[in-house]
Amino acid sequence: MTILTLVLTLILSSAARAEDIVDAHIKAIGGAEAIAKIKTVKRTGTLSGESSFGPLRGTVEEIADLAKQQGYTSMQMAGYSRKTGWSGNSGWVSDTQAGTTEMPAGEVQNANSVAGPSALASIHAQGGAEALKAAGAKKFNGKECTVVSTIGDPTEFYVNNETKMLEGLSVPGRIEITYDNYKTVAGVQFAGKSTMKVIVQDLTVTYEYNTIEVNRKIDATKFEKP
Repeated sequence: MTILTLVLTLILSSAARAEDIVDAHIKAIGGAEAIAKIKTVKRTGTLSGESSFGPLRGTVEEIADLAKQQGYTSMQMAGYSRKTGWSGNSGWVSDTQAGTTEMPAGEVQNANSVAGPSALASIHAQGGAEALKAAGAKKFNGKECTVVSTIGDPTEFYVNNETKMLEGLSVPGRIEITYDNYKTVAGVQFAGKSTMKVIVQDLTVTYEYNTIEVNRKIDATKFEKP
């Protein structure tokens, strides 16, 4: 076996393992057919957390048009608010400190990925098995997980070995997101709670969604830049 053949074999076997892991995950959250029927998502709830400036308390609203890759988020806290909107490959950020600025391209891509039921399923839908690779096993959030990472990107996804649900994701050394309290909406599992730790900013924020609505009429004007 030549070195090239060995390399290709390893790449193909890794893709196959990643495909099996993601397929099991997609089935666990409701199946590809049910996921494909979800065109819009609206989530509302509360946020709480800790930062270097003190405790955080507020409300959150998230709206996504998955078919058109458009989205909007709003965080409202005492003395501070932050809104984001995106459409396709461009977006904006508006907050009480910096005003309105352009959203970095990488952040737009991430926003599109996490807008649906599962960021891992979204990446798979966009790039197929070739965009992912199996990356071993790791304990995450106290659970035994299988790790799937994206090709050319440091993001790691942690699939719970028992439930096959997405336990969380991370960009090692930078950010970590944990998912919990899954709820079934229109036959698909959505995380009812997510906790984000931004390591470089010493920031932890927990989002708890009181309502998750799918395929309802949404206010598309919120996607527009202020």
